Amino acid sequence: MERAHQDQRVADRLRSTTQSLESALYDLLAEAQLRGQITSARSATDLAGFLVTSLQGLRVMGAINPDRAALTRYAEVALTCLD
Repeated sequence: MERAHQDQRVADRLRSTTQSLESALYDLLAEAQLRGQITSARSATDLAGFLVTSLQGLRVMGAINPDRAALTRYAEVALTCLD
């Protein structure tokens, strides 16, 4: 992430990878919404973006303080948006 501000190839790769992850999550979330497995109160687009953002935050926090139990709790909180 730090290199993205100085290296366009790194920035492009990060953008592509993030967009691919968000797109894959969107597909799964949209299908789950159609099946009634998760809430439709929020758009699949917004949910996918939120989950990718949360995942990136968890990665940063894991590097700073790798407390697995705490990180698991935080991930569980993020997943409540799917209720």
